[in-house]
Amino acid sequence: MGSILRSPRRKVLLPTAALMLVAGALLSFGVGAGAKGLKTVTATAPVSHFTCYTASSPNLPNETVVLTNQFDTNLSATLGDVSWHCNPVEKTVTNAAGTKAVTPIVNPDDHLLCRYVATLTQPSFTVLVNNQFGDAELTTGQPQWLCLPSWKSEGAATSCSGCVSIPQTQVQPPGLDHYLCYQASYTQSSSGSNVLAFSLPSSLKLQDEFMSKAVKATLGPPNYLCLPTVKTTAAGTEVGLVNPGVHLVCFPLTASVTPPTSITDQIQFGVAAVTINNLSELCVPSTKQIIGATPVVTSTTGTVTVSAVNASTGIALIDATFSASENGAVVGTCTTDETGTCMISLPPAGGAATIAVTGAPAGSMATGTWQSVQPVGGGYTITSFFDVFTETTVP
Repeated sequence: MGSILRSPRRKVLLPTAALMLVAGALLSFGVGAGAKGLKTVTATAPVSHFTCYTASSPNLPNETVVLTNQFDTNLSATLGDVSWHCNPVEKTVTNAAGTKAVTPIVNPDDHLLCRYVATLTQPSFTVLVNNQFGDAELTTGQPQWLCLPSWKSEGAATSCSGCVSIPQTQVQPPGLDHYLCYQASYTQSSSGSNVLAFSLPSSLKLQDEFMSKAVKATLGPPNYLCLPTVKTTAAGTEVGLVNPGVHLVCFPLTASVTPPTSITDQIQFGVAAVTINNLSELCVPSTKQIIGATPVVTSTTGTVTVSAVNASTGIALIDATFSASENGAVVGTCTTDETGTCMISLPPAGGAATIAVTGAPAGSMATGTWQSVQPVGGGYTITSFFDVFTETTVP
């Protein structure tokens, strides 16, 4: 397991330079090139859909963590009782012509165990979201729970050893982020109508490991938006991001399912006996478009700091890659971290350097082209051109 030590905090990263065969998809993990702060782990695999069941596990102690995502930076939160247990699920949609579209499970061993967070007062955000149901504009409320990657076995076992079909080289499944889930609803116009809403299917079937066969389900309007989130424990252990551009939009659903009464989940904090209640939600992988985040460049003695943060909302663009070029040759690069910033160190010699976006961030830049010219230590003059990027639709 790759790890980076940084006093006084210890950072835990997913495997670097490793190949893992999961659900028939070849994953390649590598550490991002951020020049400061948390380094992002990237993966090529998509994320499964999830069916979430209301659940409880009173034997889990409260945990204090620090959370960082595109909405919140260094958010202190206390994790309480379990709220949901989520299974990967196969989704089948049939259109009016009778054609079926099946979305398979990406990794059958990926699960989420969601825990309530203590009451937090956070600002509201309005975002454009895209998934298999189309586009929608959502307005967020308060964060409700943190979903943690989990191994799962059925029955009230005291250990999860051997409960999955692939070796447990980590305490949690690779390729799956933590998600902080916020209340969310369609944005309303001045007349009280939805500004932009999903086109929900009229014929939907779901099948997860709690179901002996596919069951019919009906979805309601979205009620949660879950953001991939960096988690730092009280001991100072940071768990980075795997798919920073992949979010989950959750829909309340109605379906006839009788789940097992008890299961066991293993998360980073240990093994928990979990009581399963009712099927509650379908969470769909989604992308979120951030509008109006304009990068700003500052400099000190030959080092350029790029800050891709929306000045009005404070939303940061994560995983945006920038490069500095002189006479057509790249002289430095950096990738924005969870704060939306990164630093590029320029060579001692002076000259004219151009800063440009070289990798699509987990969001979108402001419409149009942005340019700035300012002096930098060592005689450099910086000219910055930033193009428009929009997230790619997630299957």
